[in-house]
Amino acid sequence: ADALLVFDQQGVIESMNTAAQRLFGWDAREVVGKSVTLLLRGSACDDTQSEHGVRDWIACLEATAADLLGVRRDGKTFPLAVSLNRVTEQSGVRGVALMRDVTRDRLAERAMSTFIAETSNVTGREFIHAATRALAQALGVRYAFIASSCEGSEALRIVSLWSGHAHEPECTYDPAPEPCSDVFGKELAVHADGVRNLYPASVLVARMQARSYVGHPIRAANGKALGIIALMDVNPLSETALAVSLVSFAAARVSAEFERLDADNALLRSRERLEL
Repeated sequence: ADALLVFDQQGVIESMNTAAQRLFGWDAREVVGKSVTLLLRGSACDDTQSEHGVRDWIACLEATAADLLGVRRDGKTFPLAVSLNRVTEQSGVRGVALMRDVTRDRLAERAMSTFIAETSNVTGREFIHAATRALAQALGVRYAFIASSCEGSEALRIVSLWSGHAHEPECTYDPAPEPCSDVFGKELAVHADGVRNLYPASVLVARMQARSYVGHPIRAANGKALGIIALMDVNPLSETALAVSLVSFAAARVSAEFERLDADNALLRSRERLEL
């Protein structure tokens, strides 16, 4: 349920529901009778003592909703989505605020913006490297890699591996003991923690000392398995939904780039044959 806060014409808190108490970390009895600015802040809306009191303050908050912050008991601020309403009664005007913490929404927006900014102006191998670096940095994980299938072999080749500070050399590996074996040509795999216990024979997990893993298959438009894109980190994964969303988006972009590279290579081979 959304958090609900009711305050009077002077911006004095009259009541808050259980969800609001959890959201801000206060018991209702501790904040009733205090200024609503104890809990809500807007860039230019902290004055509830204007001529028209809460009317102007609510109007100001409505105009600057994108900048509205909640303030927890410990003083930490967080972004809020707020629906503000004025209720007119015989006793005066009251403000009613329905609120939701949008911290994760903001994180998702920043992560997606980071990935798009880092990859939008590059193609080919440069795009592949940009994608792994951007994924790791946007999600705050140490490792991100893209592996492609090897023609005539069950092995996978890591064509880009970001390891926190730089890209590592390409390498080929056997996917059989790896988490990738449950991803390549199959489906998304998510292990927020404990991946070492699930894949004790994994060379990659041991090498990267990974605790968490997210892997997504890369497929061609016709469904053919092209490779995988994966994240690993030495810590448990805290924002699982965000990681899945961004990795899924990246997988689609990488798939299109793989197919474009294959088409370019096929055209080049055709030209070479014609020249012969």
